[in-house]
Amino acid sequence: MSSQTQNMIKYRVAHVNRKGADLIYIPLDPSIAQRPIAEQAELLRTLQRCANSAGLKGSVVLVWEKGGGNTGLLAEKTVHPHIQGTTLAFVQSNVNRELTVKGLSMGYSLGVSPGPGTPGSGAGAGQAAGAARPEEKATFGFLSIASETASCEAYIDSKFIGNLPVKRVKLAEGVHSVQVKRSGYKDFNREVMMTEGAEISLQAQLEAEDTLFFGREGATESQKSTESGDKLMDFQRKHRVALVTILFTDIVGSTKLKQEMGDREAVRMIQWHHGLVRGLLKSIPGGEEINTQGDSFFLVFVKPSDAVKFALLLQAQLRAAVEKGGYPLYDRVGIHVGEVFVEEEVGGAGMNDLYGIQVDTSARVMSLAEASQILMTRFAFDNARQVLKGQEIEGIGKLVWINHGYYSLKGVEEPIEICEVGEEGLGVLKAPADSDKVHRVNASGQPIATESDRKAAARPPAAHVVVSSKPTQQITTLRPGGFSSFPKGGSS
Repeated sequence: MSSQTQNMIKYRVAHVNRKGADLIYIPLDPSIAQRPIAEQAELLRTLQRCANSAGLKGSVVLVWEKGGGNTGLLAEKTVHPHIQGTTLAFVQSNVNRELTVKGLSMGYSLGVSPGPGTPGSGAGAGQAAGAARPEEKATFGFLSIASETASCEAYIDSKFIGNLPVKRVKLAEGVHSVQVKRSGYKDFNREVMMTEGAEISLQAQLEAEDTLFFGREGATESQKSTESGDKLMDFQRKHRVALVTILFTDIVGSTKLKQEMGDREAVRMIQWHHGLVRGLLKSIPGGEEINTQGDSFFLVFVKPSDAVKFALLLQAQLRAAVEKGGYPLYDRVGIHVGEVFVEEEVGGAGMNDLYGIQVDTSARVMSLAEASQILMTRFAFDNARQVLKGQEIEGIGKLVWINHGYYSLKGVEEPIEICEVGEEGLGVLKAPADSDKVHRVNASGQPIATESDRKAAARPPAAHVVVSSKPTQQITTLRPGGFSSFPKGGSS
């Protein structure tokens, strides 16, 4: 995963967005776990500074194998909620960057363990990690703080420094706590790691204390109106609603892949797959990766036709790899168009995450597909078919478009039409089968009888015979004005 020469170390890192946070995972040799805590912390700070200098956005997380299937992690406390559940296999399958570090006395890059007499071992390592170096001068960086919420107070390391905005506060190298306060709002707390010459801009996002009502209890109507407006504006700045084309893709049979090939080779195959997906995504204008988990991708596109084009090219390249003797690696794809909440980091260039039932619906559509199958909902189907009609997609043959009809999906209230596109003679082009999570229905949501149901209904009903073992009693007719009774002697 990395190489080391004299004073230069190359790290292959996974730069991903996980649970709304930009993270820079750096796999290390397991020997890092045996080093002093101070040395580990020094390495974390050094690599964070180097990653920032290289233009990588986010927090560095050191990762190593602890043994017994466990993963060791080291990161700043602020990102601990975002890295819970991280495994080394996840990191290795998402490696997408290379970070070159010069003049580093502590390597521990994956597969490289410093030995006796090499930089990063013995007394030299201890000195690099935590020993005092009085000959070095203190280093500084600068921090600026702003907020869309007015009248906020700023504190650094529990010391009041003024009202926002605060521009270019000089801070010594190291970790500093930042707190932003305003009456009626929850305090904003953040730890920042200052490095030499850094210019850090922090945008504080405050939430109103009372999440049930606009305004504080006992506040005047004017105060409630102001706080209500501030809360609404804060929400609008943090979130926006958009109509997007959502695409989910997932490797079919990944567990079998790992069992047959072993973890190391399976990870290599998944890395190749992820590189293929990301390479294709770059060729499609208006496409963006929202999230990656294991062997699945969550992508969005501006246009349904671009999402369909991407899916067709992906399936074609996976087939081509198999034809060249590669392992049979197949994806299933689900496409849906819907209105979602888009969460964006203030000042960021892209989306952090998407929320809403439409995201869940897209994932459900993907789950109906088989290996190499592309399923989508009706709006995406109609739009893409119209736009791509008559177009030639390089490497893609004649397209077949099929509407499989209405389906009732578990967790989706209304029935939706499931459609499919594929290359003639190559696509699956097969209606999804009924299961405990999906049923074929009509437009009103009523189940459609299957072929076996129709055959059962066509069979004549079996004879229905009632057998009684009791003798029949004869009852005399009631005479007008008189009484009737059973004849003496019992039944006749």
